[in-house]
Amino acid sequence: MTADERHERCYFLKKCTCRQNQVTLLFFVDCSGLKIKEIPKLPSNIEELSFKENKIQFIPDQAFSDMTNLLKLDLSNNAINVFRNLSFIGLTNLRSLNLQNNRLDETMANLNIHVLKPLENLIHLNIKHNLFGNFQPNLTLMVSLRSLEMDFISIDTGIISESFYSMKRLRELDLSGLTGNCSVRSLTNESFKYIPQIENLSLSGCRIKHINKGVRHEYNAQIKYLNNTSIQEILGDSNRLQQIELGTVLFMPNTLDYVSARDNQFTHGPYLWDMLHLSLKTFNVSHMFTFHKEDEHPENVVIILYSYWCMFEYNMGRRERIYERSNENVLFLIFIDQITSKELPLHILELEQSQSYIEYPNDEYGDTVFWEQITQVLSPDSLY
Repeated sequence: MTADERHERCYFLKKCTCRQNQVTLLFFVDCSGLKIKEIPKLPSNIEELSFKENKIQFIPDQAFSDMTNLLKLDLSNNAINVFRNLSFIGLTNLRSLNLQNNRLDETMANLNIHVLKPLENLIHLNIKHNLFGNFQPNLTLMVSLRSLEMDFISIDTGIISESFYSMKRLRELDLSGLTGNCSVRSLTNESFKYIPQIENLSLSGCRIKHINKGVRHEYNAQIKYLNNTSIQEILGDSNRLQQIELGTVLFMPNTLDYVSARDNQFTHGPYLWDMLHLSLKTFNVSHMFTFHKEDEHPENVVIILYSYWCMFEYNMGRRERIYERSNENVLFLIFIDQITSKELPLHILELEQSQSYIEYPNDEYGDTVFWEQITQVLSPDSLY
């Protein structure tokens, strides 16, 4: 362990541990899990400060007024329910603030525009697992923010607040229910209207059941604003998606290159045609077997995009029969690794020999041939 990695008791706060940055001579201070109830008086030579997993309920005015060197502040896993307008005064250079898992409530206006005003250079903010309900705090002055983690709850339609419009630098928005609270029944043309610059959007675990294009003359109203964004990555893991309405994915932005929809309930449908038009580098639809076993008429789907991701799906597929669904047997087998015939169960081997089977190639020319064959196999006359 080098000198700049050594943790020692802080000379200014004996309960906490310190590590000094040998370049800046500033301290990394860890006061985690010490049952602290109040923010103590601290010196100005601190670069990172953690008070996570304590019993702090109240952040008084000027609690950090002398800490102009502070870049990272972690107040997660406390019981904070009150901020004052001057609670963050002095933190003009703060880059990261973690308020996850506290007791903030919109009725107290805890995170109002005045409380956040001093944080003019904040880049990352985490406010997940609080008591906001469907309330979204006013973040109008967070003009430097690039990454935001927050809960997203809506009884009916989920809409990102208009206050987000001023955050032109915001690129990452994590609404995931896997790390917070997310429950969204529907997304409309207003849902992402105010964040067209977003590049990474996580909606994993948000209990989404359907992705709809819209109806009648509002044919693309449900998702048309996605097309006007710069999203590069969408995470939709652990929802309840079964099918995507035909034409919906065609309104995804051209910048999109990664989609993860693991742990859903996808079934065969005409939306598969649309997937061929996306210029994705990765589309991860693994871990679907648990859901399909619960269906009344389940089917097996094995799509292996990266072999080290999906060997579980393949091994499960080998052990499952092809269940009947409305008199239609459906099985997709797309393998990257070479798989010998002796590794396949007999009924899969018979299917391979009697119906269409495509082996994913390892060369550039083969890639072109592969996708041409995919198009041919997914034609109505070839589906089985």
